[in-house]
Amino acid sequence: MSRGLLTLSSVAALAALGVYYYPETLEYLPVVQNLGDRLGALTSSGSSVGGSKAGTTPSRPAALASSAREFIAQEYDYVICSGGVLEAGGYVPPGADPRIDWVVNYGLVFGDPNYDWNLKSVPQEGLDGRVVQETVARVLGGSSMISDVLWQRPSQEEFDVWGTELGNGPTWSFDAIQPYYRKAENWTHPPIKTLPGGQADPALGDAFGTGGPMQISYNNFYPGLIEESVASANSLGARTSSNPETGNATGFFTPARAVDPRSGTRSSSLTGYFEPNANRKNLVVLTGAEATKVLFNDKSKDEKTLRVAEAVEFVSGGEKYKVNAKKEIIVSAGTFKTPQLLELSGIGDRNLLKSFGIETLIDLPGVGENLLDQTYTLIDYVAKKHVKTLDEMRINATFAQEQIALHAETKTGILTYDTAATGSVPLQAVLSKEDIELLSSLIPGPVSGDNSPLQAVQYQLLRKWFDEGEIGWAEFLLLSAGGAGSVPSPDTSYATPIVFHLHPFTRGSVVSLLRMLSSEGLITMMIAHAWVLQSTLTLLILILLPSSTRSISVINSVESSDPQTTTYGQFILITSILADVAFHAITTAWLRKWMHAEPISELLINENAPGEDRVNTFDEWASYARGNAISTFHPIGTAALAPEYLRGVVAPDFKVHRTANLRVVDASVIPLTFSVAPLATVFAIAEKAGDVIKAAGSSTS
Repeated sequence: MSRGLLTLSSVAALAALGVYYYPETLEYLPVVQNLGDRLGALTSSGSSVGGSKAGTTPSRPAALASSAREFIAQEYDYVICSGGVLEAGGYVPPGADPRIDWVVNYGLVFGDPNYDWNLKSVPQEGLDGRVVQETVARVLGGSSMISDVLWQRPSQEEFDVWGTELGNGPTWSFDAIQPYYRKAENWTHPPIKTLPGGQADPALGDAFGTGGPMQISYNNFYPGLIEESVASANSLGARTSSNPETGNATGFFTPARAVDPRSGTRSSSLTGYFEPNANRKNLVVLTGAEATKVLFNDKSKDEKTLRVAEAVEFVSGGEKYKVNAKKEIIVSAGTFKTPQLLELSGIGDRNLLKSFGIETLIDLPGVGENLLDQTYTLIDYVAKKHVKTLDEMRINATFAQEQIALHAETKTGILTYDTAATGSVPLQAVLSKEDIELLSSLIPGPVSGDNSPLQAVQYQLLRKWFDEGEIGWAEFLLLSAGGAGSVPSPDTSYATPIVFHLHPFTRGSVVSLLRMLSSEGLITMMIAHAWVLQSTLTLLILILLPSSTRSISVINSVESSDPQTTTYGQFILITSILADVAFHAITTAWLRKWMHAEPISELLINENAPGEDRVNTFDEWASYARGNAISTFHPIGTAALAPEYLRGVVAPDFKVHRTANLRVVDASVIPLTFSVAPLATVFAIAEKAGDVIKAAGSSTS
């Protein structure tokens, strides 16, 4: 009997967020960590963290195959494949690692090879030659295991254009996607005081679902400075919203987050989807494996015939294997790895594939292009002694132990804390007329010719949104802690205001070392030099890209024999960089204005970084942005949901163009940035994909 790796429930969301049924990147390796100075002794008393008793090894889930040979001995209807490096991490059961379970510890696993691919950009001239970290999860549960847990919906206008201007039809609109957000959610009503300085709309719950796999709740702990920061932002023109979930995401609000109020720990695709299904007989997960190629039926070779995917090649334990799929193959390797696997399978830009000796099966120039990633900058301030911030966990051992005990007893407190207030703000609400005019003058025009038709449509939309001034363009928040902008001093509390660039103009490409290898070369290199790939894999990423002709020829596939020649594509890139740098220069300067406004100014002593004696002019702020802007870890777009004439990669039903049964379900399909965190939207996309795939499977049964 055939076994479906995609179960007939909404388990597609696992794949979309990196829970890879096959082949997974990880070995079965429970991890228990003691955070030492950060949190003190956490588990010495055997206290429970999450669902498992800390220090114990839970039983191995039945769905985890014990070997590749066992795995391929079975038949499957669906194979969901991801990328990975051999022996690259572990299955981490709920409750095993407080760096994951306690969301206040966001970021502590970044750089840990058990959890993080540790991807780096090439040196970025637009960022003063810096190499930029791009954290990408490599753990069963994917990015939902290590990402921030904010759970937000974008504004309606931002989503509706997916169906209209971006050509995906009426099933891709704000209203059409709402049932899939709700399907994923099990929403818990917030406390009465949902947001600092105000109350939530009584109709807030109407937007959310109940009974879904993802546990959605609100903060029950508020550090100092949050309420005052919102009041100060209000005084400068940024509004407060009582309900940002029904189509207008602008305004300050305490967002929902993916935290289970029953355990006070992270809710993820692992806890919500995998664990409840881990003993199903029709679900199998193979860990420690690397997908190297999707194989197609030779009978579908005719260019007029849709290509039929029938198997996936993978490497496990240094050996090459093949697994067949009777119905469909779903690629869910993420924004960086999905285009790599497509290209190794012969799907991508014909000229690029030819240059690397890969036979082109489907010429799709959009594969690996349209890389979008939001960026942020920040400054920090020293807070007055009486202000209690998150720094108390660092400087007050007694407080830390009290909070650990509180969490163990009530599942509440600082260990469950995520960002208490975010504000997605139209620039016209807070910036001067002169600043708006400057930014408007730097917005690049549509790209001409056939260089980038998708980018041309995107730029038209961005110009429209900027001029209308109704869409959130900057997101402001206050981190009530130090350490993000400078090394914190002992016994000192800080305030760290942050601004996120929600709609950058510069686009990049996924240009990895692995992209430059044929599938056979990849296999050979994996077997012999896996450690080299782990340390040297690079990607061309981020908004502030190099402005040299050579780099532009990579990004735009434009070759120029004269290094002094400025192509039109280069002009667009340079103006994009100017617009994005100017955004950060102006809005980061606004952070100082924000901290100088009452009432928050009454709680701060002085600016710690960059320092008012060092940075004041526009040029100084621009230089500061180039030296400090980093990724928000929201990469999207490299297998864009858009028609072929726009250089899209994926059709409205998630099928790769010109294929009969190969789909992509992950953040790489998102065609354009929006003004909130993407976590909830990725789950909604996955839930939608689950229904589409089940309907197709039923019709062919």
